[in-house]
Amino acid sequence: MRTQDPIRILVVDDNSDLAFIIRESLVVSGWLCVAARNAEETFAVVPTFKPHCILMDLGLPGMDGFEITRELRNFPGLAEIPIIAHTAWDDFQTRIRLRAANFAGHIVKPAGISTIITKVETALSACQ
Repeated sequence: MRTQDPIRILVVDDNSDLAFIIRESLVVSGWLCVAARNAEETFAVVPTFKPHCILMDLGLPGMDGFEITRELRNFPGLAEIPIIAHTAWDDFQTRIRLRAANFAGHIVKPAGISTIITKVETALSACQ
């Protein structure tokens, strides 16, 4: 897959404290990581950061995580990268929508960093 490049993870979450904790934990784990709080920040960072995987909150202000994901799939190189929902939403309808939107996984908040890392590693392995 990307044996020479460091793995780049984008965390999209409007909770700045949570995004900071996740971002710093992923950096300590050896990955490059940036955070965005909304659609505007996400669309601004993606072209230059070129993430290998995205952790996407669903309940965001303005465009929700489903809408942002739909738009990201049109960006060059992002059609097939794993996007993992990281959200408090865990109802039947959300799970159906996640499958239909082709999310690579679903992490229910609150989740420990080891759960997040495992889910990201699994999603990245599936892309090889």
